[in-house]
Amino acid sequence: MSPSVIAPPPPRADLDEGTYAELRAALARNGYSEAAVLRRLGLEALPDVFEGGFHESVPLEIRDGLDALICTFLLGRGTPRAALAELLGEPFVAACLAQELLRLAGADARAYATVSIQPSLPESGGAWIVSDRVIPAPEALLPAFGGMVYPTVTPSARAFLQFLPRNSCNRFLEVCAGCGPAAVLAGEFAASVTACDIDARAVAFCRYNARLNEIGGFQSNQASLYEGLGGGYDVIAAHPPFMPSDGPAEIFYGGGPDGTDLLRQLITELPGRLTRGGIFYAVAMIPEGDSCTVEERVSQWLGEGATGHDVFFFPLHSRSLVEVAYEATSKLGRGMEAASRYRKSLLEMGHREFHYGALLVRRHRGGEEPIRVRRKLSPRTGWRELLWCVDWETRRKDPGRLAAMMGAPLAATPALEVLIRHRPGAEGLEPASFAAMTHYPFEMESQLQGWMAMLLGEARDGRDGHALFQLAKDAGWIHPETPSPEFVRLIATFVSGGFLESETCPLPTSPAREEAE
Repeated sequence: MSPSVIAPPPPRADLDEGTYAELRAALARNGYSEAAVLRRLGLEALPDVFEGGFHESVPLEIRDGLDALICTFLLGRGTPRAALAELLGEPFVAACLAQELLRLAGADARAYATVSIQPSLPESGGAWIVSDRVIPAPEALLPAFGGMVYPTVTPSARAFLQFLPRNSCNRFLEVCAGCGPAAVLAGEFAASVTACDIDARAVAFCRYNARLNEIGGFQSNQASLYEGLGGGYDVIAAHPPFMPSDGPAEIFYGGGPDGTDLLRQLITELPGRLTRGGIFYAVAMIPEGDSCTVEERVSQWLGEGATGHDVFFFPLHSRSLVEVAYEATSKLGRGMEAASRYRKSLLEMGHREFHYGALLVRRHRGGEEPIRVRRKLSPRTGWRELLWCVDWETRRKDPGRLAAMMGAPLAATPALEVLIRHRPGAEGLEPASFAAMTHYPFEMESQLQGWMAMLLGEARDGRDGHALFQLAKDAGWIHPETPSPEFVRLIATFVSGGFLESETCPLPTSPAREEAE
């Protein structure tokens, strides 16, 4: 930020409760939710508002309070003060002016938002999250400046909130918090919530969002990562800057030469900060090389603490070094020659590609063997499925619990598909290969032996592991002397892949499962 440019002040969190109650009531009364906004704009996802100049061209007339809220706090357009007062009420306008959410400009006293207000998210309990404007304000209203309290309507921020673990817990911490979206959502399931960021404006936005959403037991601290925080947290969530940067970058964007500077430090300093069974959660882009997977890299960052923590990585998509290098250098206005040099430097670091996704690091409850798991996210995956994976992979390490699965009903999962490929043979088309595929709870495809495909089809009508074991022996699919533990390990592998479901660890009941079925 240039020393001559003063950043606009954050919204005020020090007023009487009535002003915030008025704002909440108006947002709720006019249905300012994500679902309602998408219906009104005819879009499938909120980030689409800012794709291809949609926000500038959409011909939205202000007919009611919802239109007024969308135009003012999402699209960032100026709205006559009188129109806002007519549709949303004079007390609402007064509350927004007092909280410094609006500024008036022009002869017609047109009201401009100084911030963006995120429509309430699904499963958020009606929470609204305020950040810096998504659409730059007119220069005459707010000066341009280099810093920004990151909005929650970008695809990356959306992914971060979508997969945020939401089990009830005692102490929740969000680091690199920005406007504190995870901390706001945690107000629904955590007894104590702390949000911290190195930027003072971000801390002020966190404090405001907690006040707006009536979150008790909330602390907002200015700190560098874990500075002054100690340990004892059940969940630590972070959405650190993760884009590789070949030079200066915004505080919310650049993560150093390979994008991992802050994430690496967060994980290196993680041991001792979680309660037993506690989870560290982040969404980031992490490099992988021929000799070092993402899971191995995270384990290396944990150092001596690696044996006491499990690592789960859930990639959403991958990017080549060419893509990453071009984006990093083009952002700085550099050409293809600079991109080529940067790609070479990434290769010299040992990287071959980057994987973007959700990372969970779980502290052991006791002396378990460390778990390292990767599962690919699908459009049907949500936060419940991630926690199910953590729970199941922990259970299957316990011989007693694994043996108990033999006596529990097993069923093919609702999204399972078995693909049989045929090739011409002596007597016509003959089966040549078998594969199991599913998109729930994760994207998974696995090659099978033919009898395994038949076994999956027989997992129905309440049959348990013992019944399937006997069936496989009677049908000659497996040797009659096959040990039971060997068979149950196969069944456990099918459960891990999302091909079978066991009553010992059922898949979550969630909107994602309903869609899959």
